[in-house]
Amino acid sequence: MGGIHATNIRYADDIVLMASSDAGLQELISQLNEVASDTGMQVNVKKTKVVKVSDDPTPVSVTIRDEKAEEVHTFKYLVAIFNSDSAQTRTKRGCYKANKWWAD
Repeated sequence: MGGIHATNIRYADDIVLMASSDAGLQELISQLNEVASDTGMQVNVKKTKVVKVSDDPTPVSVTIRDEKAEEVHTFKYLVAIFNSDSAQTRTKRGCYKANKWWAD
């Protein structure tokens, strides 16, 4: 994005981590889990989802505290839908909200 390499999107207590490799994603999740642990919190493995946007069909194996995170093909974050065959598709509701905000 404009020459900036983003690795995360955050809103309140929701976080999207992005990496160009499985190992890179594992490193980001491990760092997040370590920081959470240091502050008395923990990453909820059951709520953690992994989406791989790639032509490579090999499954992603990412673990949190030795428990594998679920790989899904579609993931909704706020008004955006991330899926395994394209980076992002906005929902109609999200487009409507954005259009309404610009019109005001």
